[in-house]
Amino acid sequence: MAELDLKQSQQQLGRTIERARAGEDRELAFRVRELGELFVRQLFGLLRLTTLHSLDNKVFDKPLGDLESTLRALFDLLGAIHVITVERQVYVNDIRIRTDPRADTGNLLGQEFRRFGVGGLSFHEAPSREQLRSLVYSFAEPPDERAPRRRLQEKLRARGVDMVDLMGVFRFRVTGETVVRRKQDVSQTALRTSSLVDATVDSLGANRMPNPLPLRRAVTEMLEIGPDSEELWDQPRATSPYGAHTLRVSVTAMLIGKAIGLPDAALQDLGVAALFHDIGYAAREGARLVLRQRGFHE
Repeated sequence: MAELDLKQSQQQLGRTIERARAGEDRELAFRVRELGELFVRQLFGLLRLTTLHSLDNKVFDKPLGDLESTLRALFDLLGAIHVITVERQVYVNDIRIRTDPRADTGNLLGQEFRRFGVGGLSFHEAPSREQLRSLVYSFAEPPDERAPRRRLQEKLRARGVDMVDLMGVFRFRVTGETVVRRKQDVSQTALRTSSLVDATVDSLGANRMPNPLPLRRAVTEMLEIGPDSEELWDQPRATSPYGAHTLRVSVTAMLIGKAIGLPDAALQDLGVAALFHDIGYAAREGARLVLRQRGFHE
């Protein structure tokens, strides 16, 4: 019986991968862009509305309802939603969102986020209309000068918006920009990556979809440092044995991939895959979990 269940699961997984290869992602990307543009316009409109009316005004009811519907539609498509603002651009689950350049809403939304040291939002489940009201209210308040992002996250938790995580500010690297890394910087990269792995496992334990974007960024940093760097092989302090082990698996995979001549794009996918190699221990269905989420290569 167990063998039959395993065979059926493998066949279903194979069909899922074949559908991804058959080009369904184009249709998905089109729909995500369409809904993502709506999300940007609706959220920015609500933030602007707070400068004119108090949040208990009924004028907020319809736009909050529209934003709730948009997020539910995105959640049905993606399983979890990661909205990233990078300078003048916005990405939803690694898909670039096209916004009206005349209105410049993507850039303006990013500016609103950066007031709090925020570069993006992760929605681990679709929020209700009242939770969205609390989210908008929290962004409408003045930021804490000392720790704006941490304080904002605390406010959201206290107001019952516990399905939203805040990410730090992202930036594009200029072509040809030289990165000088000290030993301490490399150790910090290793510590941050190990901590991200631990946070990912905790999220899965809470039935939240993982966000691959911060881990992909961490893998990119490790590739720039070089997987043969001694500091990456040292166990970072203040991290769990599991996080340190997973980091070593990723570095080993990239070292072998580099030795056999894999291109950079494949090395990045390999490094990210290695960080998630034990994901099934948290939820018992690792491959199916990552197939639900964009940001992972098929």
